[in-house]
Amino acid sequence: MRIVGVIGFGLLSGVALATGFSQAAEPPRPFYPQPYPGYQPQIPPPPPPPRIEIPRAPAPSRPTPPPVISPSLGGRGGGGGGGGILPGGMTMTAIKLLHEDRDRDAAPSKAAIDRPRQAADQLAACWSPPPPPPGETVEITMRFSFNRHGGIVGSPRITYVKAPGADPEAVRESLRAAIKTCSPLRFSKSMAASAPGYPISIRFIGRRAERD
Repeated sequence: MRIVGVIGFGLLSGVALATGFSQAAEPPRPFYPQPYPGYQPQIPPPPPPPRIEIPRAPAPSRPTPPPVISPSLGGRGGGGGGGGILPGGMTMTAIKLLHEDRDRDAAPSKAAIDRPRQAADQLAACWSPPPPPPGETVEITMRFSFNRHGGIVGSPRITYVKAPGADPEAVRESLRAAIKTCSPLRFSKSMAASAPGYPISIRFIGRRAERD
């Protein structure tokens, strides 16, 4: 009986000791006040989505306008006609009155030339094609380039011929004769420095004179 009592007392003492230790070891709980009635927590709105920029398609390119012909270099020559500078060179028009006496039309000149317009006029002065019928024109276009001495480089290229009432080959031959008779032209220093190798296209137009 004594042994049982001792054991029982020991167990009760151990339980009490363990219970008291656990109660003593538990930390105090903090006090959180209850929110007042109607309290709504402030929740910040979500951030906006990132901005995605889509690159725009390039605008369709417009076709390049044709080149504008600028006024020709030089003043008015004796043969008249206009001209201009193009990307591929210079283009001019030389107009001449033709007579039945073709020897009157060939008038070579030795005057100094310092403008391309004057060079076209001097070649036109030497040109003597077959006169066209009244009211018609004889036309020929030649493309070439000068050297620094006033001569023509290589063989000139004839790109267009209009010969009403005449043989087109006779019109071509008349222009070849004019080049042979008049060239080399007398260039000034500035013309000799700027003209060599530059492509020039001259349209020669011959009209019949009203009175011979």
